Amino acid sequence: YLSEKNALQTRLFNVTIKTILRREALGLSGRALAQRSGVPYITIARVESGQNYYSLSTLMRLCDALDITLSDLFKDL
Repeated sequence: YLSEKNALQTRLFNVTIKTILRREALGLSGRALAQRSGVPYITIARVESGQNYYSLSTLMRLCDALDITLSDLFKDL
């Protein structure tokens, strides 16, 4: 069970890193991404600082704002 939980946490962490890299590649701050996606800035800040993970619905909104697909985020995980 613990190894499966660790594997899931690693994948979720990698998804977070991909969203950060994409946001930075687009030249967006966390606040700009929040405005663009409608996701509260505090949610983005907490996830990017490792305090939380994105929900699927939040990821979908971020993907729209970052002009990527969910498949792009989960590819190669």
